[in-house]
Amino acid sequence: MITENRAKLFEIAEIAVHHSGGRLSLVFNEEDKSEKFVGDARHFLKLDGTRLGRDIELYGFMGDSIAGWEQTFVMFLEEVLSPLKSVLPESYDKAVEALRTLGESVVYSNHPENILQQWRELF
Repeated sequence: MITENRAKLFEIAEIAVHHSGGRLSLVFNEEDKSEKFVGDARHFLKLDGTRLGRDIELYGFMGDSIAGWEQTFVMFLEEVLSPLKSVLPESYDKAVEALRTLGESVVYSNHPENILQQWRELF
């Protein structure tokens, strides 16, 4: 079952792809650095043919269970979106805005203001 937050991570990935000018793609069952089929690979982003981060399904699993969404959103930012900042600034800007908003609505709205401010400063 795909939770709402997992679905939102896919939406954020698609936002980044949409604004990448064709350099970023959301792939499924591919090797990290080629288009060869890999049956146990799930969905992940590739920048110019090279993998970014982990499988999106894995981020969803970590968020729903072992790591929690606070840590998972930070990992997704660090591992998937931050590498886009200098090479695809429009993709980065649009995707991190969506992640920032998601984090604020799902996780950080229940924390003291200083935690919410620290979340915002990550971007």
